Amino acid sequence: MLVLIFFRSVAIASMTGSSGRQRVQTDVVQNYIFKFPDYQEQKAIASVLSSLDDKIDLLHRQNKTLESMAEALFRQWFIENPQGSQDELPLKEFVDVIDNRGKTPPCFVASTAYPIIEVNALAQEGRNIDYSLIRKYVDKQTFNSWFRKHLEPFDVVVSTVGSIGVFAMFFGGNACIAQNVIGLRAKDKISNYYLYQWLLFHSDEIKELDIGSVQPSIKVPHLLSLPMKIPNEEKIIEFDNHLKTIVQKILNNCNAIIHLEKLRDTLLPKLMSGEVRVKYAKE
Repeated sequence: MLVLIFFRSVAIASMTGSSGRQRVQTDVVQNYIFKFPDYQEQKAIASVLSSLDDKIDLLHRQNKTLESMAEALFRQWFIENPQGSQDELPLKEFVDVIDNRGKTPPCFVASTAYPIIEVNALAQEGRNIDYSLIRKYVDKQTFNSWFRKHLEPFDVVVSTVGSIGVFAMFFGGNACIAQNVIGLRAKDKISNYYLYQWLLFHSDEIKELDIGSVQPSIKVPHLLSLPMKIPNEEKIIEFDNHLKTIVQKILNNCNAIIHLEKLRDTLLPKLMSGEVRVKYAKE
């Protein structure tokens, strides 16, 4: 049933045209001839697509488990049983800031190789950036010349306006940041893996930095003034060794999810139109 509903929605969307206000006349829909495979083939198609959805769901659940493992390890080693000095320094002593706020670049809605990461693309689930939600792009020249700084792999991206207290980890590429988000890069005494978990653990405290303007927002100096205890250097190295394995598994799963979603969305119209057929036992 869901397969048919989706296919009908695709067919109806194709009737809207591309100019002016998009709408479909009732009589056009009523007189449209929908072509569907026979019932047994529909069941076979549904089985193929369901197997893809099941695999995607499994990978999401695996990532959720991996994120819980990282969080538990951080809590155990650095919160419940901390080692070394308990002296504190403001966060600004531990990070470099990638801040392009106030730099509004000429951008495009059409996709390019240079997406602009905004708040809506930050982690909806886990630390990955959801590039499917990105709606603004720049060209190569703007990417190279417009921004003050660019992100580097494993920098932590932090929202400062709107959904504050939301974090993601940048895994590399040509993406850039402009408004409403900043990047944080660990320097002496900590790592980006530690930084991400520390921010996540203190997310409630960070949300309380809201200055109460028209929409939720935090001032970057307020964020950078938060006190961080100086962690044990040997524990940081050991923690990183564990987190590298966990994060690589998360990244692999994210890439597999993207591939499977594209495969599913590409297969559906081809299967329903008969361009691609599945074998099934006829009753």
